[in-house]
Amino acid sequence: MDNQQQAGNIEQQTIMTMLQSLQQIMQQQQQQAEQIANLRTQPTRPTAHTDDQQSLAKIIRPRQPDTFHGERTVQQVEAWLYSLEKYAEFVNIDDHQMVLFAVTLLCDGAATWWRGVEYDMTTSTPSTWFEFKRVFKYEFKPANVEQLARQQLQQL
Repeated sequence: MDNQQQAGNIEQQTIMTMLQSLQQIMQQQQQQAEQIANLRTQPTRPTAHTDDQQSLAKIIRPRQPDTFHGERTVQQVEAWLYSLEKYAEFVNIDDHQMVLFAVTLLCDGAATWWRGVEYDMTTSTPSTWFEFKRVFKYEFKPANVEQLARQQLQQL
């Protein structure tokens, strides 16, 4: 009987240890779920604005970025995207609003391209700034940028 009692005690201790471990794992999962929920509520674009900077943004009205008509040069594409990012940083536009704002600045061929993106049933419409920049650059940056740069260097 002593051996059976000892075996029973060992099994009971093992079960208790396993239950404690399981409780710890569940607590860790709960903490991680809370951390994820907190991260989801934070803005996706990191901002370095203090209260003074935010009130300054209300007083100083920065000039809106230029419209984009569909120019297909590296300089035009990069300059337009950069001006949008700087404007958004100053006025504190979040990631999703950034895409909506950028679309309002598309004109002519660029606006036609965006309408096609919106109505394309085979792909989802970009909703983050990162996705928008990716499809925008793919469409408007020349595919042979590196080759053109090499040719220009050779001509010097």
